[in-house]
Amino acid sequence: MCFGWVDIILNFGGDIALSLECTFEHVLRDGQVLLGDSSKPISSSSLLTLLGSSVERVNNIGEGNIELFFSNGDKVRIHGSNDGTESYNITFPEGRIVV
Repeated sequence: MCFGWVDIILNFGGDIALSLECTFEHVLRDGQVLLGDSSKPISSSSLLTLLGSSVERVNNIGEGNIELFFSNGDKVRIHGSNDGTESYNITFPEGRIVV
């Protein structure tokens, strides 16, 4: 996990990474919702609790929005922007998806 000036990079191993440049919600296993903003990475430190967890499932919830379900019971909802700017990108050995 890397925190940059305006982005957050989640590295999943196997050359797979998710780079966030948008708002997101970190839903804890107890249901508490923490709002995150990649332009303010310090506010996203709750993501550190995901270290050591694996992604068990990903849902495409439409309009560029996705949910990642982690093995520790947490969930991250990533909100794609509809204002024409890059919100996040997914890199993997075969290429890259930009949303």
